[in-house]
Amino acid sequence: MAASSDAGGRGWLKPAAGGAAVIGVLAGIVQILSWLGVNPGSPPEAVLSASSSTSAPAATSPAASQQVSTRSSIPAAPEGQAVACYAQGVETSCSKPHDSESVQGIACTTDGLIAYMGGVAGVEVLHTSIALKATPTGCQVAVPTGATSELKDALRGTGNDFRSCLDQGREVTCGVRHSSEIVYVAKSATESPDCEARASTFLGAPYSQYNDRLDMIRGSVGDVPMCAVKLRDQSQMLTFSLRNVRNRSFP
Repeated sequence: MAASSDAGGRGWLKPAAGGAAVIGVLAGIVQILSWLGVNPGSPPEAVLSASSSTSAPAATSPAASQQVSTRSSIPAAPEGQAVACYAQGVETSCSKPHDSESVQGIACTTDGLIAYMGGVAGVEVLHTSIALKATPTGCQVAVPTGATSELKDALRGTGNDFRSCLDQGREVTCGVRHSSEIVYVAKSATESPDCEARASTFLGAPYSQYNDRLDMIRGSVGDVPMCAVKLRDQSQMLTFSLRNVRNRSFP
């Protein structure tokens, strides 16, 4: 089926050509009908499966795309205040659970947000609930509900509150127990990403060092290729992102 899209997500994922299977995402929710354990009665429509085949030549870095927030109630940061976090429209400390953040003085694009977060454009994969709405002075950002950290420089650490991981077919933030993580979403349908190279960049170390513990997942977001990794040992679970995994212990 054709991929649909909305302000805060990537759309449903469909099977790639040649029998490759994929992850399905809609409005920040991933539904998988496969060995990830979703009940057969769950809504659609995709299958995630491991592949060890050699992938196509490396792709170029994805371009930024600006997303418009569907959370129309996100307030702007108070005048003179660079950052303000909110839970259901009520200002709160960014160290407490919140669902939005207003930031002044940044470019309200995906690349602008990633730079503000201390990440690398074309490498970081953000949770699909993150959406942007430009303001005259900056950007209103919808973040995964329950985030307990500020966006500023979050990706210099684990960035667990804001990255895209999977558990039992659901998209979760990477601080929640999970077994899979999306490591690359291509810029366009014409790209043929080298998933092992993309995973190596994401991991901060050669994928070959971890392929005894990680399966490579190749699929598509609609017509756009994507890459993910999944723990081989399903008795093990992660509670952090694999981004720059060389800097931390790994099961």
